[in-house]
Amino acid sequence: MGFKNSAVKKIICMLLAFMMFPRGNLAVGAENVTYAVSEDFEKYKIGKPSEMVNYVTDKGNDYAIEESGGNKYLRMSVTTDKDIHYDINFSSALSGKFTLEFDIMFKDYGGVQKLVEFMDAARNDTFLCTFEADGYLKLPDGTNAASYALNKFYRVTMSFDTDEGTMDLFFNGKKRASGYALSMKSAAILRIHLRQPAGESSICIDNINVYSGNGSADGEYVSPVNIDTESVMKNASALYIGKSNALKNGKKVYTSAEKNIIPYEKNGKYMVPVRFFADSIGAEINYNESDDTTHISYNDKEIVLGIGSKTCSLNGAETELSVPCEIGGGDALYAPADDLCSMTGLFLHTEENGVIIYSADDMSDILDWQKNTNVMRRICESYMFDDMSGEEMANLLAARYPNNQHPRLVMTEDKFEAIRNQVFSPDGDEVYKKAYEHLKIAADTFLAQPTSGYYLPDGIRLEATRENAQRIITLALMYNISKEEKYAERAWLEMYTSACFKDWNPYHFLDVGAMATGMGLGYDWLYNWMDESQRKIVRDAIVSKGISPIIEDFDDMPRSRSWNWRGDLADNWCLVISGVGSCGAMAIVDELDGQNLINAQRAMEQCLLDIRRALSLFSPLGAYEEGPSYWEYAMKYYALTIMSLETGIGTALGYDDIPGLKLTDKYLLAVNGPVKMFNYHDAYASDSIVPPQMMYIANHFGRYSEAKRRISVIMDSEAVAAGSAYADMLYYDPKLGSAPENNEDVDIYMPISEIAVMRSGWGKNDTYVGFHCDDPLSGESHDHMDAGTFVMDAMGENFFMDLGSDSYNIPNYLNCYRVRAEGHNTVIFNPDEGYAQKYGGTAKIVKTEFKNRGGFAIGDMTNAYDREKTGVTEFKRGIKLDSDRHRTVVQDEIKLEKPAEMYWFAHTRADIEISEDKKSAILTVNGKKMLAEIMTGDGAEFSVMDAKPLPSSPVIEEQNPNEGIRKLTIHIPQTDSINLAVSFVNYDRKYNPARFDNSFVALDDWKIEDGDIVEPESAKLTALKVNGEAVEGFKPEKLEYNYNVTEENAGKLTVTAESEHEVTITQSENVTGDTTVLVTPADPLMYPSEYVIHFNSQPEILVPLGKEKIKPVKVTASDIPEPLNGPKNTVDGSLSTRWSCPGACWIEYDFGSVKKVGSMGIAFMEGDQRTAQFTIKTSKDGINYDTFYSGDATSTLQLVNYKMFSREVRFVRVEGRGYNGNPDEYTSITEVEFYEN
Repeated sequence: MGFKNSAVKKIICMLLAFMMFPRGNLAVGAENVTYAVSEDFEKYKIGKPSEMVNYVTDKGNDYAIEESGGNKYLRMSVTTDKDIHYDINFSSALSGKFTLEFDIMFKDYGGVQKLVEFMDAARNDTFLCTFEADGYLKLPDGTNAASYALNKFYRVTMSFDTDEGTMDLFFNGKKRASGYALSMKSAAILRIHLRQPAGESSICIDNINVYSGNGSADGEYVSPVNIDTESVMKNASALYIGKSNALKNGKKVYTSAEKNIIPYEKNGKYMVPVRFFADSIGAEINYNESDDTTHISYNDKEIVLGIGSKTCSLNGAETELSVPCEIGGGDALYAPADDLCSMTGLFLHTEENGVIIYSADDMSDILDWQKNTNVMRRICESYMFDDMSGEEMANLLAARYPNNQHPRLVMTEDKFEAIRNQVFSPDGDEVYKKAYEHLKIAADTFLAQPTSGYYLPDGIRLEATRENAQRIITLALMYNISKEEKYAERAWLEMYTSACFKDWNPYHFLDVGAMATGMGLGYDWLYNWMDESQRKIVRDAIVSKGISPIIEDFDDMPRSRSWNWRGDLADNWCLVISGVGSCGAMAIVDELDGQNLINAQRAMEQCLLDIRRALSLFSPLGAYEEGPSYWEYAMKYYALTIMSLETGIGTALGYDDIPGLKLTDKYLLAVNGPVKMFNYHDAYASDSIVPPQMMYIANHFGRYSEAKRRISVIMDSEAVAAGSAYADMLYYDPKLGSAPENNEDVDIYMPISEIAVMRSGWGKNDTYVGFHCDDPLSGESHDHMDAGTFVMDAMGENFFMDLGSDSYNIPNYLNCYRVRAEGHNTVIFNPDEGYAQKYGGTAKIVKTEFKNRGGFAIGDMTNAYDREKTGVTEFKRGIKLDSDRHRTVVQDEIKLEKPAEMYWFAHTRADIEISEDKKSAILTVNGKKMLAEIMTGDGAEFSVMDAKPLPSSPVIEEQNPNEGIRKLTIHIPQTDSINLAVSFVNYDRKYNPARFDNSFVALDDWKIEDGDIVEPESAKLTALKVNGEAVEGFKPEKLEYNYNVTEENAGKLTVTAESEHEVTITQSENVTGDTTVLVTPADPLMYPSEYVIHFNSQPEILVPLGKEKIKPVKVTASDIPEPLNGPKNTVDGSLSTRWSCPGACWIEYDFGSVKKVGSMGIAFMEGDQRTAQFTIKTSKDGINYDTFYSGDATSTLQLVNYKMFSREVRFVRVEGRGYNGNPDEYTSITEVEFYEN
């Protein structure tokens, strides 16, 4: 909320600005400002004072002066079918430059339009903005400028210039509109209006100021784009590993005119050019040819450096460098940056991402990404990129490709030829061959589909733009490799269809970006196939539907927009839309003239300038602030933009390497659990995210091993998504396939995005815990109210999940359950219609510790909660994987200044069984069990709730019902300060409570023991027998065996076992199935062992004669990653169709009621080449399952019959575990049949 005392506010703003922005961003003094209005409502009495009738026209509605926390404000409420408005008449009309600012708070999202307007002396309206019931602040043309939440004051500032006819709009200090066109000539009356009632609604307003003059009396709001980098860095210089770009005392320079003197890393040290270093600090530097030494004089320091030597001299005394000086790029002398700064007495700041900053001043308080994110981003943006005009780019393109030569964007004819040689050569690269198979599947699928017409299914998005662009790129790429005409013909049809659209939907400008990218690449790759008449159709479409609309946006021309993508906000939009310039304009610029040429060149230039702020989302260490799904979306277009620059003009102008980008593989490792992706914020739910662009990053930065995961996806998949199929062909390079595996960190912390993950290992069954603790929703990007949320995979299953995004088309999306705090695995207090966490609050991870035996992360969430509403004065949450990485602890330490109702939530698909004392619970997923225990917490008891909004939450009918999802809950109706700790351990045969110490340890005292993990010994059998005879192949360390059941021995098999420990045998109740032998040690620190004998019927390659088939009434599967290969294909009578799914998966057949089944047949795709590993389980109730068969498939393409010996079942589930011993491979079943006894 705004300060009451404008002088105090001015001082505070000036101090903040001085601390962060030394000069250039403060407004002029108050003497240049003339107030027309200054109203803070402090002079009025509480209630409805008589003086307010001069300002409020209520028409039977309600208004009052109210007070909260010692501050007074005006509340206006619509309670009738009439409107209400607050008016202020100025003593004289305002014109020229003047400013309006006010605070506004919304009590609800009621169906009443909240309008701010000026009127001139003749009472002609000029609408300035509206606050709509969907939670958005909209400009007069309908463009969404910002979003708002309830019960929080926002500061709105509007600066006007009636001579220019423009308005700038700031919302909570962030610039949301710049130079917005208004036809207003003067303003005589201010009106804040609740109009067009469609229900009841209330707003509160305060601190209204209207003033003329040269600037804001309170200090100008500073956006990241306008930070004065030169002032911040006036006594500092900056370099970057791998670039000649530099800052010298705040000014952008290069280390050399030839740009060949480039800092680099050697043995963990950052090597910098000595002469540039000396020049940048004002030192004198000379080279002594007689002894081949370099002399630096700086203040009272005399430094002598020798080539190839660690020994140097400081003020005549011999000292030693950490690594020797050496001659490097540009024939320059390089030395370690830390040694140079140490000898000269300079402050040095270095980052893992390659940033190097040194200064005469200690800048540690400024150069802090967590505290000063925008400052750090602006510093990096100020020198990372090379400036080049659109005209210069066009000239360079024409010089490289004279006479309109194509292809030249992303792909060239040389690269197409290289791919053809690999794909069609008998000894060609196997990854290329497999990727080509996927590309052909995608292209052939598109051939069979109809074209997509112009249709906005949600009234906002033109989905055909993405569909058509994907088809064009896929088909054009397929043509250039295969040279089959049918692909070029269909690609042309897609381009012609898209060219005939009335527009590419500039209202939702992402659609323009996607379509221009596809049309530009299609034009470039099919240029030599098309005739001139076809080319002209595509060129004209790119100009009229891509370039012309973006020029209108560059010029802020009036138009309704779904999002003000050219504001200061850094998000994925700029990266997607950059395709208009990089792919669209660059494909045709050398064939344009006149204004079209000027516009195309401008698009090429401005699109690059616009992505600068978006690229900062990868800083500082590679985490993408909008979440993993938007990493994939943004990177898809970013990579195409960079490759178009590289192939088109021969340089990426520095846009290919920015702080954090080379480290972004760590981010993808962090968010990929063994079962599920950590889909925080607006990310969609997914098993994993391993996109093709990983290969682009790996290849570009020479970190080849980082491509291994994507290459495995290519080789292990029978098909991939169409968008991935073409991208695999674009980004794969044979040198990636030969790279060795890299050693990956099991624990990772990513600042700014504030995620920390810990694992027990990289296997499918390892434990994975993800923790996210960044700022709650604040009206920007794709944030949720998810500070403190966590997820967990264990034993090959997902136990705790993030629900991810809901449909963006839902009215009031930001109040959906999945966005609100109650929809996340965190804590809420005193639930009401609000978010539960504070809109615009802050949270961050404040401590991490990672060692061999475990790791933890602790987040400070204090400011994520509204103190007045919740009483929270301190809140820290710690997530720990300890006990040699076998136990997870979620611990909250909360201090409240008043009692509060509290909920603790953890969302899951598991079945939950609560203990009698409600202090523990067993969660079961697909037979795997996890034990949850409340370690400490006064009044804490477990319960189970559905994943539904609380009764006090907003009712939003359209939101996802979250069927099948429940939440493990701790509800404390009234609590004071509390320490709450909950532990989770795998509840399998190895569980032993003696191994875990559940005593409470305060977060401040958390630590991980040193040393390596030592696993306890396991109790073993000395003998395992069936009917008195040793099981074939028995070894004490081997835990799993197969035994064939025949007609002769069926029902006559007895298992015995011997051990020095206690032995418990559980015989299968059925003729076939599993018999388990549990060996329990007396020593509590030893592991028990469980042996399993799978009694399987002997498979036969035949179809039972004279047996009636039993047809399932329903077929379901754990996943359908390939829509064309669904589960129903396995009961269609054809061996040429299939259901396919990678990794651990299942398909289930439901007969509708219990049946006696004599046998079942099953066939696998390529069963004569692959040996599938699978298990067949049966159930009468769909809850309790018995194993019927477990083992390898028979080598054949035909149905293989397995006898079930009249087993009574309703459900039959086949669980796949890959093939040829690789559990990550696909299970592909072509047909299944069931027969009566």
